[in-house]
Amino acid sequence: MRLSIAGLLIALAQSRLSQNKDMLQLQRDMIYLQQSVKQLQTTIDQNNAAIKGLVEKMADQVNTLAGGMQKISQSVDGLRTQNESTTREIAQF
Repeated sequence: MRLSIAGLLIALAQSRLSQNKDMLQLQRDMIYLQQSVKQLQTTIDQNNAAIKGLVEKMADQVNTLAGGMQKISQSVDGLRTQNESTTREIAQF
């Protein structure tokens, strides 16, 4: 009878030890996962900041280009007016 009780206690202790190992492994995995999520969030934040900077730079370049296109359009209109005026003067001769 004592041997049966001792065997049962040993089996329970081994089961408990196995459960503790599993719990410790699960805790290690959770800590690793939390660290990975933090690292990913940091990387995402850095990438977002870089993309934001590039988008702002592109917006500035588009605005500069739009201003340049407006000046070109004004110059073309001026040349068209000048050309029409010259054409009228030539036609009077």
